[in-house]
Amino acid sequence: RDVAEWQSLLPESIRPLIAQRLAGLSDPTRAMLGCAAAIGLDCAREVLAQALDHEVDLADCMREALRAGLVVESGAERLRFAHALVRDALLDELTPIGNMRRALHARIAGALENAHAGVDDGIAELARHACEAAPLFDAERAAELARRAGLHAAQFHDHEGAAGWYERALEMREIAGAIDTGMD
Repeated sequence: RDVAEWQSLLPESIRPLIAQRLAGLSDPTRAMLGCAAAIGLDCAREVLAQALDHEVDLADCMREALRAGLVVESGAERLRFAHALVRDALLDELTPIGNMRRALHARIAGALENAHAGVDDGIAELARHACEAAPLFDAERAAELARRAGLHAAQFHDHEGAAGWYERALEMREIAGAIDTGMD
C-alpha cells in the first residue's frame, strides 16, 4: 500500500476508539469537545467558553475530557487535543452540519474577535471562522478579515497563502453581493 492509502485508513481506525471514549461522557463535555474541535487543535479556554452556545462548567468538562485522554492541558489557559487525529475524529463526530455549524463558527469568530481585538496575530484563524460562518457572520466583514489575513501572509512571504486568502475574500464579497441583491 502507498502512503496516501495508509493515511486515508488512519482516521477510520481511530473512530471506534473515539466512540468508545465518548460513550461515557456527559452531554456538556461532548458539546465542549465539539466546539473545541471546531476551534482547532489548540485553543484558549476563554475563547472556548465564549463560543459555547450554553452555560457549562468548563472546569468539570475539562476534567472529564482529560480523564478520557482526549485532551491534554496546554498551560493553565489553553486546551489541546491529545493528537490531531483525535481532534479530526471529534470534529467529524461532534460538530453539527449546515446552519448549526455556521452558527458555531460565528460564535467562535465573535469570541476570537473579543480575544484578539484589533491584533493581526490571530487574523488567519479569525478569518477562517468568519468565512465558514457566512452568511450568518456578516459576509462583508468576513471578506475584510480574509483580505487582512492575505496581507498578513504576504508580509511573511507566504504568497500562496496570501493568494488563497484573497480568493476567499472575493468569495465572501460574492456572498455579500448576493445577499444585498436578495439572491441568496
